[in-house]
Formats: sequence, structure tokens, C-alpha cells
Amino acid sequence: MKTLVLLGSLLFLGSCQPPKPPRDVQAEIAAIRATIDASQIAWNNGDLEGFMESYWKSDSLVFYSKRGRNNGWQETLDGYRKSYSDLALMGNLHFDIMSVSPVADGVYIVLGKYTVTRKDGTLEGSFTLLFREKNGKWVAVYDHTC
Repeated sequence: MKTLVLLGSLLFLGSCQPPKPPRDVQAEIAAIRATIDASQIAWNNGDLEGFMESYWKSDSLVFYSKRGRNNGWQETLDGYRKSYSDLALMGNLHFDIMSVSPVADGVYIVLGKYTVTRKDGTLEGSFTLLFREKNGKWVAVYDHTC
């Protein structure tokens, strides 16, 4: 009987996991904002691949815009390259982040506006991003820009 109780106790203790530490929401929001700031800087330096570092480098990335849906990181980058093939077309990008809010454990929704100032006119619109931590880095896994 003692062996059975000991075995049961060991199985119970082995199945217990320590509680997860509480998430530091403010630190996560700051990291997401820093990621978005870095992407704006990369864009303004003419670095589309650097800009794309803020996105999940996966075929599962979803990007919607007025041109339709892009599936995956590479297709999204290719779309940017086609639309913004030189520095004049890229112009100067400015993000105005309206809010960064947790929607689930480790998932944040970012609402914002963008302005691209170019010599031939200004582009403006809004966006909704879903951010998740992937491989220790905060990245957009979904983007709807209009």
C-alpha cells in the first residue's frame, strides 16, 4: 500500500507544472512599439527587408490591403517591392499608433494610421495589426491596411 501511495504521489508531483510568471503587459507593449518604430526607420532608410522584420517570417503571415490578400512573408515583401520600387515611391513614412491592447494571452491588437509623404502626393490610411511573440521577438502575424 505504501508503494502505491508513493507511486501515486510521484506521478501527481511529476504532472504538476510551476505556474507561469505573470506577463508584463507594459513591457510587451513597449517592445511592440519599438518594433513598429524600427520598421518606420527602416522604411525611411529605403530598407524594405528591414521594414519587413516587424512581420512574422512565415508562410502563415496574412496581409490584406486594397490590392487584396498576400499570403506569407515573401509574398508580402514582393508586393511592397512592386509598389515601392524606388526611394521616390517609398517617400517618408510616419506611423501614428492609436492603441496597443492585449486581446488574449500574448496577443496584441495595434490600431494606427500611416502617412507616406512623397513629392507627387501623400498617401494616408489606417491599419490593424495582430502581434504575437515568435522566437523571442514581437512580430505582426496579421495586417489589414486600408
